[in-house]
Amino acid sequence: CKVSRRFLGWDAPLVQGVVAHLTAGWAGAGALDLSDALIVVPTRNAGRRLREALAVHAAKFEAAVLPPLTVTPDFLTSPERLRDVKAAGRVETMLIWSAELLRVDLDAHRHLFPVDPVERTFSWALKTAGDLLQVRETLNENGLSLADAARMLESSEMEPERWLDLANLERICLRATDAKGMMDWQVIRRRAAEAGAMPETVRKVVMAGVLDPSTLAVAALDRWSRKVPVEILIFAPESSHGDHFDAWGRPVEARWLNEPILIPTPDETIHQGSTPA
Repeated sequence: CKVSRRFLGWDAPLVQGVVAHLTAGWAGAGALDLSDALIVVPTRNAGRRLREALAVHAAKFEAAVLPPLTVTPDFLTSPERLRDVKAAGRVETMLIWSAELLRVDLDAHRHLFPVDPVERTFSWALKTAGDLLQVRETLNENGLSLADAARMLESSEMEPERWLDLANLERICLRATDAKGMMDWQVIRRRAAEAGAMPETVRKVVMAGVLDPSTLAVAALDRWSRKVPVEILIFAPESSHGDHFDAWGRPVEARWLNEPILIPTPDETIHQGSTPA
C-alpha cells in the first residue's frame, strides 16, 4: 500500500468534489456502500456536511447510504487506538499537575519560578498548570515532550535551564499520573501514533481538505498506509499547484509566499465598502 495525492481542482466546492471522488465507481445501483472507508476531515462540522452531501447524492438515485466513518485528525491518536489503557483525560491531567505544583519544591526550579507566587493557592496552581500544559500540547503536536525539548535545547541560547526545570516537572507529574493507575494523555497520543490500531472495518483511508495535520497524525497515517491505501485529497488544480503541497496535503510555504494571486479584471470585481454589509 502507499500514500497517494488526488487534486480536486477549484471547479466545484470542496464538499462536492469529495463526494464526486468517493462515488466515482458507483453507478446508482443498490446502496452507496462506503462503510469500509475512514474519511479524515478538518472538523466535526465538515464531517456532518460531508455525510449530508453523500445522502443527497444517493437520494438522486433513490438509494440509501452506508456512510463512511468520518473523523477529525485527533481520532488517529486517541486513546481508543490503544488497548487496555486507562487514560488520564484533560481534567484529570490538569488536577494532577495543579496538585504537584502546590507541593513541588520551588527552590529546586528557580529557572522556571524565579519568584515565589504572591499566594500559592489552588487558583494559582490551576492557571499555571493550564499555561504549562498548553506549551506541552504545542510540543506534543510535533511528537515532542518537554524532556525532548530540553535535550534539544541544552546547548542552545534559548533558556536551557528553564527547559530543564520544565522537563523535571513533567517527570514528577508523569510519575504522579502513573501512581494513580493512569497513563498521561499526551504519552498516549505519541504511543497511539507509533502503535495504535485502525478500526477493523477500515479498508481505505481518505484525508480530505486537512491542510495542517499534526506530526503525530501524519506518523499514524504513514504507518497505516502500510496496511491500507491512504489518499490525500487536495482542493487545488494539479496542473498549476501540484508542487504547492507536500505528500500529506500541507501547503509548501516557500511556494505560496511567492505566489501571485491572479484576479481577473480587478477594477471590476473588487469593490470597496465602508461597512460589513
